[in-house]
Amino acid sequence: SAYLPAIVIAQSLNFVQRGALKMRQVGPRTDNQPWAATDITVLAEHVTRGGVIQTAAMNFPTTILWVVTGDGKLVGMTQEVEQNVFGWHVHETDGVVESVAVVYGSEADEVWLSVLRDGQRSIERLDTAVFARDFANYSRMIYLDCATRAESETPLSTLSGLDHLEGRECYVLADGSERTPVRVVGGTIAIEPAASTVIVGLPFTAKLQPSRLEVPMRDGTSQQRQWKLSRVGLYLHDSIGGSVADGELARFEPLTPQMRRVSTPMGSPPALFTGEIETPVESSARRNTDVIVETDKPLPFNVGALVLKLDIYGA
Repeated sequence: SAYLPAIVIAQSLNFVQRGALKMRQVGPRTDNQPWAATDITVLAEHVTRGGVIQTAAMNFPTTILWVVTGDGKLVGMTQEVEQNVFGWHVHETDGVVESVAVVYGSEADEVWLSVLRDGQRSIERLDTAVFARDFANYSRMIYLDCATRAESETPLSTLSGLDHLEGRECYVLADGSERTPVRVVGGTIAIEPAASTVIVGLPFTAKLQPSRLEVPMRDGTSQQRQWKLSRVGLYLHDSIGGSVADGELARFEPLTPQMRRVSTPMGSPPALFTGEIETPVESSARRNTDVIVETDKPLPFNVGALVLKLDIYGA
């Protein structure tokens, strides 16, 4: 193994292999072998290509193995061993992630980061309300990097104390409504109209892209055939925003119009949407599909299912 401490998650031991490019999990087996060191990066080797330099783990309410790589990225792997669920996710930010630590919390385990941006180091904590998935008051939930949240009984028309974001263009969430991006000048921004709960921070784009697909055909594999995607269906839970496309170069179709309700008052933040959405997408016939679901909004977006409606032809 690499010279890094191993981490126990449930009944398994997770460690970094020599060379720091792979992670392995030692756990009990059900066959004739009592133990095995399984490569848990085999389906996503690119996520640790920068080399693993630190690890930490959270267990409440979700089990996630956190990894900091040598190229300054935060990487996580969600584990639900009894459900055979292992999912890697990469968290990139405007800056370099230097270190990660996890401490116990009442609402959720707290994930703390040391991040370096333009020579300025900041200590940040991932929002525990997001991990707890309590969307009753989503206007207080933070989906921005290096963010500051301000609350006041008297609506705020300006917000100061933003020196750590000086000169940067930031996203603003005010009383649950997304505002036009603003640039921090003199550590201050104007809020128009005024709001009681304001969140200001650096944006990021969250992308979901499935692995390459295989569809069983009557006459063999679906690989090396022509795929033509026509529609994408999603099941969303307590979500706002988002868009979908058949690959990076295709046009992204916004999902927000299908979430709007006639009963939502004008000028008020939209209600969270839970239900099924189906949308046509721009696509061309090619080998397989690279469908992408993404959002850059500072708002909840939770995908429960992704269904592709497509034609496969050729031999």
